[in-house]
Amino acid sequence: MSNILNVFNPPSGRDLSEEECIGCTAVQLAVCFAGGAYFLSSMPFKGKNGLVDLKKHPVWFQRGVRGTGIALVALAFYRLGEAGRIYSQRKNIGI
Repeated sequence: MSNILNVFNPPSGRDLSEEECIGCTAVQLAVCFAGGAYFLSSMPFKGKNGLVDLKKHPVWFQRGVRGTGIALVALAFYRLGEAGRIYSQRKNIGI
C-alpha cells in the first residue's frame, strides 16, 4: 500500500501502555504550565504602550482568561500526579 493511501485510510490504532504515555504526559504538563502561567499574567491584555485597555479587554473578559489559566495550571498538576505515579510504578518494578 502506498504512503498516500495510508493518509486517507490509516491503519487501526492500538492502546498505549503507561510506559509509552510518559513522554506525552510530560509534554502536556509543560504546555499546560506555560499556557496557564501566560494566561494568569497580564501579558495577554497589555497593548504596545504596556497598559491594559479596559475597552478592548473588559474586566469580565480578563477574569475569564485568568480562569482558563487556573484551569490549565490545575490540569498541569493533575498531569504531574499522573507522571509521578507512572514513574513510581516504574521505579518499583525496577525498570
